[in-house]
Amino acid sequence: MSVFRTPYTSVESILSFPMAETNAPGTQNQLGYYFNAGNVEYFINTGATGIYSNPQFRASDDRKAKLTVPTTNVAAFPSSTKFSGVSPYIDFVPNIRYAEVLLNLAEAEAEAGSQTRALAILQAVHERSDKGYDFSTLDKAGLINAILTERRIELFAEGFRTNDILRRGQPINSFGAGAIIQPTETRYIFGIPLSEIQTNPGIGN
Repeated sequence: MSVFRTPYTSVESILSFPMAETNAPGTQNQLGYYFNAGNVEYFINTGATGIYSNPQFRASDDRKAKLTVPTTNVAAFPSSTKFSGVSPYIDFVPNIRYAEVLLNLAEAEAEAGSQTRALAILQAVHERSDKGYDFSTLDKAGLINAILTERRIELFAEGFRTNDILRRGQPINSFGAGAIIQPTETRYIFGIPLSEIQTNPGIGN
């Protein structure tokens, strides 16, 4: 958990964006403001489609027990405490962690290498915070799904979920649109910003 706490360094920290009182993030980049239990702009989805209620994310998992808390202003929804600093919100922002590197490798092995090695790597990541979890016997599809689920657990609130959905060509469960957006739909890929089009009219060709 020390990767998310001062001094923000551990054997798992590979690359983080440092912050300081003299170099605090802008108002649209203050992760602590969005996730901190005192403000909480974004709650954790506890519904059936959310990762919080996924059977792979047990209550005994340290990542749930130590990195989430009940939200004070909306008690029914927990919040993340990965970025728990208060004003001036200078928590370091982890960009590359060893756990992510391992899950990248596990996914690659599951897709085109050794499924035995993929499962061993997956277990190594999961069991450091939830010992005794049994992934049981998994076929290739089940193993890949378990690895992707582990990415949702391990990398929660770190900005990986959208990219993982897009690179895997999975449907987007859009609460804003109130619909499941399929990869074949035009709105699946974000449009090019107007400012970019105005600067470079040929960018859309």
